[in-house]
Amino acid sequence: MARLFLDPGSTYGFIGGFSVTDVVGTNDNETVLVEANGRANFDPSFNRGGDEIQIDALAVAFSASLSGSALTLTSITGADLKIPVGTNGLTLTFTDGSFDLLYNGTNVVIGEQVMSHRPEPVDSVAAAVASAPPIASAADVVDTSAYITLG
Repeated sequence: MARLFLDPGSTYGFIGGFSVTDVVGTNDNETVLVEANGRANFDPSFNRGGDEIQIDALAVAFSASLSGSALTLTSITGADLKIPVGTNGLTLTFTDGSFDLLYNGTNVVIGEQVMSHRPEPVDSVAAAVASAPPIASAADVVDTSAYITLG
C-alpha cells in the first residue's frame, strides 16, 4: 500500500490501479487525478469540501454505494475509491461531467442522484439535472413565432 501526502493547494496525478493509495490531504483545496482503474482511500480532510477528484472515465462506468459516512466508487476496470462525504461537498469530475458529492442535510448525493448503501450505477444524466436550467412554462419550450405550412 502506498501513502500519498499532498501539499496544500496541490494537484497530483495519476493514481493508478497497481496498489491501493492512501491519499492524505490538507485544510486547503487539492485536486487528485485518478486513472479509470485507480484504487485509493481518501482521508477525512476531503470531507471539508473544496477538493476535486478527477476520474479519467465516464461516470456510467462506475457504481456507487455508501459505507458509513464514505462513498465507495467501483468499476469493472478495477477502480475502487473510498471518499469521505461532508456537507460542503467536493467535486467529482468524470470525462462526461462534474458533479458535487455531498451530504445535503437529508441524503448523500452526486449532483441530484441520491446514494444508498446498495451499489447503484452513477447516472450522469440524473447527476447533471442540478446544472440544467429549470423550465418555467411551455413558453420556454415552444417558439410561439414559428409556423407550419402544410400542403
